[in-house]
Amino acid sequence: MFDYTAGYTDQYQLAMAQVYFLKGRKEERAVFDYFFRKLPFEGGYAVFAGLEDLLDALETLHFDERDLDFLGQQGMDSRFVEYLRAFRFRGDLYSSVEGDIVFATRPVLQVEGTLIETQIIETLLLNILNFQTLIATKASRMRWAAGERTLVDFAGAAGASFTQQERDLMKSSLFISNWDVVLNSSAQTPLRQATSKALPAVVREGAERFSGDMVLGARVNFPTEPWNAWALIKPPFEIPASDPRFLEPGHGAVSNIGTLKQVGLTVYGLNFPHTISVILQNEMNEQQEIMMGHLQFDGWRQLVWDNPNYIVDVRNRELRLQPLYPYNVPTMKIVGFRIYRDGAAPGGDFITYLRDVTVIYDLARLQVTEDIEHDALWEILSNRERARQEAELRRLGNLQVLRFIEGELKAQDADLRDPDR
Repeated sequence: MFDYTAGYTDQYQLAMAQVYFLKGRKEERAVFDYFFRKLPFEGGYAVFAGLEDLLDALETLHFDERDLDFLGQQGMDSRFVEYLRAFRFRGDLYSSVEGDIVFATRPVLQVEGTLIETQIIETLLLNILNFQTLIATKASRMRWAAGERTLVDFAGAAGASFTQQERDLMKSSLFISNWDVVLNSSAQTPLRQATSKALPAVVREGAERFSGDMVLGARVNFPTEPWNAWALIKPPFEIPASDPRFLEPGHGAVSNIGTLKQVGLTVYGLNFPHTISVILQNEMNEQQEIMMGHLQFDGWRQLVWDNPNYIVDVRNRELRLQPLYPYNVPTMKIVGFRIYRDGAAPGGDFITYLRDVTVIYDLARLQVTEDIEHDALWEILSNRERARQEAELRRLGNLQVLRFIEGELKAQDADLRDPDR
């Protein structure tokens, strides 16, 4: 709680209070209502908050010596300054309860007291109640939009107070439940975004294909109105292709990629007339969206995209020799999958399941041993790669800290719900 003094006010309030004092109206009674004219965030309600802090501030509110000295320096009447030395708020408040739902143009709180004391506390009251009601209202809207998802307040620096052991637990993870489903802005509403999610799904034992395998299930709540919309199914963080761990099979990135020949996507269709694409990104941060086809089929299918510019016969290829050093080894990583819904197609809930993506490509460089270790001498690539790694891992580290905190809070919630755990 901030230690307020009565000097936390506007010059206007003090000037008016001095007029009342000099006109002999210092004991005259007054009443004012606190209300607001417009709801925040273009919403339909506000959550009243800040009453407890306001009462705490009013209980000990007074002008300290620094306040009084300053007012004297500003030319305030010495008699008025001396009167303020004994100032205390002795009025009455009639208020809504903290957490009440309140609405625009309706009185939320009423203050009764002398003209001077009601005038002086106005600025303090407005600042405490306006700010805390705004924050409580935003929190309420976020809680509603998130549904059952965990909400975390990251007001401080992410990871600043964690031990090294806790930091070691914050490993990069592509676990399916961490993936995000994001609707395009014109299709987003709090309810649609909250119900659009990715979850792990297990193929039943004895199924004809992929029996017992875990796959990525995605639900998208598209608009029912007749307009086009899309949703991006993406990993919880940008995959750091500079980290060797992510170059292992199944971790979202490949290295030493030359000409792209073919991309395959194994997906489960449920006869939706929607279209799916795969988005890839190279080491220059250039993205390529590959349209894989429609999903109007039932069951598992591998959708295949063949590069129309790929020349099969090596004799017909144009040979281009590129300098080998100092250039990075080309990489390609997955950004996500995009589902397109045409405005003429059915809206509402859409479900699909994704198993894997395969990429066939030519090697960019032959794996040959150079006679001279160029980078050991010049360190151009290593310095460049180190800078890129640090940038990528900083972004990744912050996100993983947040994921870790969210996991810890989920575990705490589970313990509270089940005391026998």
